[in-house]
Amino acid sequence: MMKHQTDKETHLSVSIVIPAWNESDIIIPCLKASLNQTIEPKEVIIVDNKSTDDTVAKVQEFVNLNPNYKKIVKIVHQDKIQGLIPTRNKGLDMAKGDIIGRIDADAIIRPDWVEVVSKVFGKNKKVMAATGPCTYYDMPSKRVSLSFDRNLRKLIMSHKSEKTGIQTLLFGTNMAIRNKAWKAIGKECCLDKEDKLHEDMDITIHFAKHGYEVAFVSDMVAGMSARRISNSLKDFNEYQNRAINTYKAHGLSTGTPQLVKSTFMTIYFPLHALYPIYQRRFVKNKELIENELWKDRGMMEPVHKKIARYLSPHYIRNRWKGL
Repeated sequence: MMKHQTDKETHLSVSIVIPAWNESDIIIPCLKASLNQTIEPKEVIIVDNKSTDDTVAKVQEFVNLNPNYKKIVKIVHQDKIQGLIPTRNKGLDMAKGDIIGRIDADAIIRPDWVEVVSKVFGKNKKVMAATGPCTYYDMPSKRVSLSFDRNLRKLIMSHKSEKTGIQTLLFGTNMAIRNKAWKAIGKECCLDKEDKLHEDMDITIHFAKHGYEVAFVSDMVAGMSARRISNSLKDFNEYQNRAINTYKAHGLSTGTPQLVKSTFMTIYFPLHALYPIYQRRFVKNKELIENELWKDRGMMEPVHKKIARYLSPHYIRNRWKGL
């Protein structure tokens, strides 16, 4: 059951913006996860960008079947330009929450995501943006991929450039920004008409230029699809080059994006081979996997709490008994 926000100091209102283009297969699990929260989001805005499939029809059908969400779920259209950035911008511009969560249509956020986000911003007024780790829900070893993602972010943060002031890179699948901060920098962000940049990195760079604090929050967890790993080597390489292009476009040293690219190119080949094999299992059990993603206790608990549970006399006694 959702609980409504009562303490303005710790629970700021959160809007969730989801850009969508031909996301019929995955938009409903994303929407359900965005609504199935311990604290109700102020609104969930689906911004459709000229979809030619039934993405919008599926969202509308869901709302019709769940009329209690009619005031929360909003479907808007961005038909002027084909592209992620203008679609994202329309959603961010119209969001009314104190905080704007921005996720991808293939994201399945953890049930406490809104609560974690609102508390982070509520407790620290200097934080203007936040991002968190992700795991791949359509690949095996979800806890391993979550740990890998967390450690990769720590590696990136240890590779801080003094010139840019960037320490924490925002990740479009799992990020949130303070509404007033977006109002301040939104018009400055690159439109990327040639479609060669990473739009989340671009926002990060503009935040850094303003000296805004960006936080990495370990408990702000999202699941995402690994579908991009199925791309050809050429396409995957070009996608990784977007990070380098983004830094170059702003006249910045490309050390950090080179590090990110090297890491992902290293794991491309084994995951590319594994992905279609696992997909046969995933497609067969897709609904089950999506529903069970956050029911694994280990996926929900912070590490320090997990260790404490493993060391507790009750846990040890039950393990000794073979329970």
